[in-house]
Amino acid sequence: MSRIAKGILPAIQLALARIAKGDGLHYMAKDMASILVTRDQFNITPQGITHKPTDASFVPHCGDPRSGSTRLGRLKCEVPSLDNYAPEVVKKMMMQLWAEYLAANSDLFQESTLSDGRHLTSDRLTSDR
Repeated sequence: MSRIAKGILPAIQLALARIAKGDGLHYMAKDMASILVTRDQFNITPQGITHKPTDASFVPHCGDPRSGSTRLGRLKCEVPSLDNYAPEVVKKMMMQLWAEYLAANSDLFQESTLSDGRHLTSDRLTSDR
């Protein structure tokens, strides 16, 4: 085994171990390597989810937490030739974590009654009248 291969092998093994444990997603493009995306890089609240290193975020629409707006933050500004976070991987992990958060906190996104007697559900406004 070459000296370069011996030096790279531990890093590859570490990345594969982290991926196997479910700690992160990793993406390797033809000419560039991306930085490992891990769960602990995200801040999740009922108002949305943000990838702290890049400021990429998903903000749910009012009344429907399954849809919303995605902002790429610094992902759209990164130079492709350098080591960066892969936008596709960050978005995939962000939406996976948001789906898990919704499932674990469904009580935060239940139907609510407005002051005029109408009900706000996750997909429409209804009336009791």
